[in-house]
Amino acid sequence: IESSLIGYFISPSGNGYKVLLHIAPNQYSNKDNYTAAAAFLELNIDIDHSHIDYSCSNASRLTFLSYDPNAYFNSFADSDFGSIPPIDTSRWLKETVKVTVSERQQPDAGNTTFNPLSRNTKLDFNHKSDILNFNVLLSFVVQKNGDYIKGRRHSFMQVLASYANQFGMKKEALIKHCYSYFENHPQTLIEDDVFDIDKELVSIIEDVYLRYNHQFSSWLEEDANEEIETPCFPDELYDNLSSLINRPTILFKNRREKDVFLGGLLSVLSTWIPKIQGVYDGKNLGANLFIVISAPASSGKGTLYWVRKITSDISRTIAIKYQQALEKYEEQLEEYEANKKEQPDLIKPQKPLKPKFIIPGNISSAAIISVINANKSYGIIFESEADSLTNTLSNNDWGNYTDLLRKAYSHEAISYMRKKDNEEIEIEKPFLSLLLSGTPAQITRLVSSVENGFFSRILFYDFPIKNIWKNVFEKNNNNLEEYFRAYSEKLERLLAPFFDDKAYDDSDLIFFEFTEAQQEIFHNWFENKQQQLYHIYGEDIIASVRRLAVSFFRLAMILSTIRQIDEAKENVSALKNIQKIICNDLDFKNAELIIETLLFHTIKIFNQVKGLKRNKFNKTKRNFLIDKLPLEFNRSQAMEIASFIGIKEKTAENYITQFIAQNFIWGFGVLG
Repeated sequence: IESSLIGYFISPSGNGYKVLLHIAPNQYSNKDNYTAAAAFLELNIDIDHSHIDYSCSNASRLTFLSYDPNAYFNSFADSDFGSIPPIDTSRWLKETVKVTVSERQQPDAGNTTFNPLSRNTKLDFNHKSDILNFNVLLSFVVQKNGDYIKGRRHSFMQVLASYANQFGMKKEALIKHCYSYFENHPQTLIEDDVFDIDKELVSIIEDVYLRYNHQFSSWLEEDANEEIETPCFPDELYDNLSSLINRPTILFKNRREKDVFLGGLLSVLSTWIPKIQGVYDGKNLGANLFIVISAPASSGKGTLYWVRKITSDISRTIAIKYQQALEKYEEQLEEYEANKKEQPDLIKPQKPLKPKFIIPGNISSAAIISVINANKSYGIIFESEADSLTNTLSNNDWGNYTDLLRKAYSHEAISYMRKKDNEEIEIEKPFLSLLLSGTPAQITRLVSSVENGFFSRILFYDFPIKNIWKNVFEKNNNNLEEYFRAYSEKLERLLAPFFDDKAYDDSDLIFFEFTEAQQEIFHNWFENKQQQLYHIYGEDIIASVRRLAVSFFRLAMILSTIRQIDEAKENVSALKNIQKIICNDLDFKNAELIIETLLFHTIKIFNQVKGLKRNKFNKTKRNFLIDKLPLEFNRSQAMEIASFIGIKEKTAENYITQFIAQNFIWGFGVLG
């Protein structure tokens, strides 16, 4: 076949292939050439006639561009394909009689039922090819019930009719295809095993379609075995971010890598502005975020490497200041030792505590409190492998500090008592951030329950792996190492007014506020979300919704603070004079877009941790939807509830259409 093959690629629908064959200019019509090419393929590589889409024989159905990254192109082809011999249309038109199947004839049982192409082909929910759908349904029945053989032919036909009914194939079409297929089936042709097709086959189909008419077309494109992929952050968000945040995200072309980088950057920034606080529910709230990235190994989480690079300069500055303080302490200690006998009232100098911007996850609860204390109450636990923290938290002897994390999220006091010298350390208001990444299995070990309060404090971002090879040698206009080295230095300089020498007594705070209009939008938005999600998932989801609201406020705080840097044209002197930050409307919207996206990620992990399952034919989802719809609703409300359940918009519309047709609900412009 390669002698005439130019190339092939997966069709845009993902349900088949587009094949390019060389056909030289000739006297035949486009349809004749198409028919000849089809015969050429069918006889050369044993493709069933039913798998050729003859509706594509008109020139207007050509596909000129491929989205398939693995598209094949014949390496021997030159610019005018002269190096590839063309198909002889005249010859192959004569061969079509060998592959043309009449209306009453279908491929035999072996070719149809067990053909891998049928088994792996998706159902066509546009119902353009009943033959294709019939073959796929046959394959499903064989996988479930076994072969069509004596002793179970009646049950085989019942299951096939049930599948076809739920899929939405018209009864008349099913009878036609079944008659053609089973009439020539080897089991039917066995002389001592008479099966009255005209009587038994039709009666079985009639009975199934009559008794289960309420299930007609209930098996929709939304296959329950294929989870809806969690959404990416929308383009609108990236278009409206302040330039200081947006510029580095442009470096990442892969959408998931870009999202992971943005989430990591926001988590780091939430630690870097301890002087910015806002009044939320009556108390001062810092910007600290807990963000967890969940994805399979080698799927793009490694982008967090560059987020860690961003902290290089601030970590180096902190280390230099500590070294200077340590040298000063050693001088004072030397002076103290030399003079303490002559001056007994001298006070022994205290060794400075060693601060760290990034706190490792595999340290004891006492050590983490000590570091936060040295940091003047701030810090971020940053681990690229969630197991580092999970293993520590599971150690009840010295590392189980989930209670510490829960308290630090809300700035509640944390403390511990040193056995040595009976010294007690108490941090009145800790400001701790968290940034983790790990595989789904690691994440479910980290948050094994939705009820202990830790789960609801986390902003989750979850995504699957894609079967796309990344060209690691692709030319890039930017050297990322150099870029992020410079970016790290810039952030350390520009964020200094909001970070350096943070006062213990909060005397240097810069307050952040929503406008009254923003407060009203915020209140209504979350009141609506809480009501809807409570109705769907019960009281376990309420804590997550309420803490998503806290994260919304914190995200708006971070984004508006960085916007101030842009508006000050990166003038550090001007930034030092800022006394209050009013939330920018653009950044309020950006925070909404982030939370609206992460809400679906939270629901995905919530269902994963709770162990919620859905069955193959979406009966649970379909019934779940009608159960969760309020007594009165409009289209927008119905679609939002469906999205929370995990039902695509088109599928939800079809469900509601069915509900109306079956008088489960009454529609008065419901979908209008």
